[in-house]
Amino acid sequence: MQDQAIFPLFFNFACYGAVLMFAISAFFHMWSGAHSIAMLGLIVVGLPVIIIQAIKLSRTWHASAYHRALCISSYLFPVVLASYIGLSFAFEH
Repeated sequence: MQDQAIFPLFFNFACYGAVLMFAISAFFHMWSGAHSIAMLGLIVVGLPVIIIQAIKLSRTWHASAYHRALCISSYLFPVVLASYIGLSFAFEH
């Protein structure tokens, strides 16, 4: 079995956790300047890194179910982020 790809898993966890934090903060109407800086960092740094990570992980697709799940979640992250941003603008008061 190939290496477990610990950094990509941690990075996916951090990115999805940030989106969840934004969703919970928006739900309770508690948005701050720190949230805006974190969102900018997620878009400018996190999104390109996770896309590059997904491309690299697609080479290890057949290694194990772990690698497939990580690759799929990396490819789905831009969709999740775009959906969150779109829904936040759609339901803005």
